[in-house]
Amino acid sequence: MRKINVTHKVKFGPPKGDLLPLTQCVCGAEGFVISVHQTNPTYCRHCGRGFIFAGNVRVYEVKHDRSK
Repeated sequence: MRKINVTHKVKFGPPKGDLLPLTQCVCGAEGFVISVHQTNPTYCRHCGRGFIFAGNVRVYEVKHDRSK
């Protein structure tokens, strides 16, 4: 399976667990939910493209500048 990053070509809402509402497909179709499960992509009813998503987590240490 080859994955192509199309994040900039779709619109989506906030993730809910392992699901993500895709509010606009690459083709312009609206309203379906995709998941993180690579073995079970969700296919758009209009264009047939298959989608999954991956979340990114970043952890930051916060240091306050106390020199003021």
